[in-house]
Amino acid sequence: MNVMELLLQLPQQSLARILHHLDNGETERSKQRCIEKVIRRLTDINDRTASIKNLQRCERQLVIFVSMSATAEWALHELAGLVTKSEREHVHHALAVLEKEGWLFPLPMERWIMPDELKKIAGNFLKQSVSMEAVTVPAQKPDRHTLLTDLYTFIDEVKVKAYPLTQQKTIGKSQLGSLLKKLEYQEDIPNEKWRFGYGRHFNYYPDRFSLIYDLAHNEGWIQEEVRLVVTTKWEEAEEMSVSRLMQRFMLTYVKEYRRALPQLPVLIKILATVLGKDNLALEKETVVSLLYPFTDDYYYDDRSAVIKKRILPMLVHLGYLCEKTFGSETYYSLSSSDLHGNRFFSSLL
Repeated sequence: MNVMELLLQLPQQSLARILHHLDNGETERSKQRCIEKVIRRLTDINDRTASIKNLQRCERQLVIFVSMSATAEWALHELAGLVTKSEREHVHHALAVLEKEGWLFPLPMERWIMPDELKKIAGNFLKQSVSMEAVTVPAQKPDRHTLLTDLYTFIDEVKVKAYPLTQQKTIGKSQLGSLLKKLEYQEDIPNEKWRFGYGRHFNYYPDRFSLIYDLAHNEGWIQEEVRLVVTTKWEEAEEMSVSRLMQRFMLTYVKEYRRALPQLPVLIKILATVLGKDNLALEKETVVSLLYPFTDDYYYDDRSAVIKKRILPMLVHLGYLCEKTFGSETYYSLSSSDLHGNRFFSSLL
């Protein structure tokens, strides 16, 4: 719904309240003139940019998260579920501010909506916030082959060795170490004292292997009995296209990691929005700064660690992002992947 359609539905009292707030005490009795003045403010890029810069963290989270979603209308509990856990207590106040600022409009039955024009402005604000740090790089194809090759290697090893499982249903440490050495991407068995929340056996398997294992388990390709066995479902998987397998990987990643990072689908879409279609790349610390306001700490991972350890490397493994080092700096760009479309992310948000 566009701004004009929404303003026409609002009662005069609500319009007057928005105008009074936006125009420093301006009053207007005529509904038509009131709408004309309000719509000028709400569609003015400079005005909207100044507004969003002045929003508090919860208010900005709501604006950005709503603008990234294909959902048309939001109930209160849905809006509260959008923001990070640390900001949920501020949602009621944030809604009052965003109504006055003209970002969210109340509908009957305690629902809220954001006009289409404002969604675009919010997305453009994110792009402009890092535009000075962005560089242009050649288009890069995603490196999916190592992830898929390691999936096939893992399944083949399970077929041959039918690993005996521990009481915790994990592969024994010595056999796991030997298995990891056979994979193209080398990882060590985790040795952190505290390790939380990322994958089925997150406390024992390294991140990338854990994702491979989770996909195989969730799809029913492997089964945890006394030994780890490959099921007949794997025969169907062998017929899947590369594109379909990679979508399965992405969905598995989002499903497993959003238990710890509920905002993960939106964070991924923010990256897609900012890096966009212009072959742009951002240095690692700029990406961290971009996503930082929209994440929370998770146990012993602070917000920077969540982004640097749990999001960026995994999206590179998945072929969603490309990682490139220039001198001493690491840059990230969007790959030429088929996982970037709005239709795909609409199913995740």
